[in-house]
Amino acid sequence: MTVERFRTEMKELDLWPSSCLLAREGDGAVAVLIATKRSDASSILRIGVLPGHERMGHGGHLLTSLSQKLAVLGPERLEVELPRARPDLQQFFAAVDYEREVALTDWVRSARPTQPVPAELFQPLTAEQADRHGLLTSAGSDRAWERQRATLLARNGRLAGIAMVTPERIEAGALFVAAPEGDGFAHGGEGTIDLWFAGCPDRDPQPRFLDFLLRHLASRFANCTLRLPRLLEDEVPQSVLAGNGFVPGATYDRWAAVATPG
Repeated sequence: MTVERFRTEMKELDLWPSSCLLAREGDGAVAVLIATKRSDASSILRIGVLPGHERMGHGGHLLTSLSQKLAVLGPERLEVELPRARPDLQQFFAAVDYEREVALTDWVRSARPTQPVPAELFQPLTAEQADRHGLLTSAGSDRAWERQRATLLARNGRLAGIAMVTPERIEAGALFVAAPEGDGFAHGGEGTIDLWFAGCPDRDPQPRFLDFLLRHLASRFANCTLRLPRLLEDEVPQSVLAGNGFVPGATYDRWAAVATPG
């Protein structure tokens, strides 16, 4: 990890240096743990052990140290999002008393033409505007860490967005990673666009408006792959996703534990 990326994650993901731990052997580091912290939970972003030092208890020691610290300072809830493609990681966290909570799934739509929706129904949207209009009320702590309201607002300057509007209000909105200037995404260039939010002002998704919104995005970025990373099962109706050509991709599980003093 670069210093710049560390600073970015401090700002956007609430990464706390005091929750980042090293295990040392002699003069060198042999394991590292990097974690975030918000008022209701801490999330472990990375844990790694230097090759040749595996299965010596370093990773477990780091988790224990973090748990003991949070048992005093809070919050007591610890969580981690683990790819199912890494059963070794899942077994490791199960062995240190983490419990599996919910599944998270990447939904992916490959580049292909689609029937457009009238462009006059849509306007640009920022994360702050989405929040003011009540779109982010559903983006609570039950969602993946990067899909939560706090992350979206912290990334306001790096996210682009689109709102579907009627004379009454914003009916649906999406926020996605803003492409670097000149890479062609704004004109349908090639690449992958991660949609970190897609929803409506009411907590229950409105399939009709979400369908129009996703159709518009698919038309605007027809030469791009669209991905909604780490969705909860009921976050966006699967019928809407499937109807717009999205299919399940990589899967993850969120595991959680309660901090203990020792």
